[in-house]
Amino acid sequence: MARITDPAARTELQTSLGEHLNTINQTLDPHEQLKCLVVVTTAWTVDNDLITPTFKVKRNRIEDAYARHYERWESSNQKVIWEAA
Repeated sequence: MARITDPAARTELQTSLGEHLNTINQTLDPHEQLKCLVVVTTAWTVDNDLITPTFKVKRNRIEDAYARHYERWESSNQKVIWEAA
């Protein structure tokens, strides 16, 4: 988290994630491809109920937390989106 405040590190990570997204999408059928990756600064923890004590993601809680942003993220046409808490 500390590194994303460094502009050079953030740019490097953004480039790496964009390249990774392109690589992954090349292996997927068109209807399976991802439009973007979203980097959130809020940690997913047991305390905020986004994961279980065994570190399984609670998908319904993720949906509750982020679904209202999906259309905006998708329509932004950005490959990597940084979402502040």
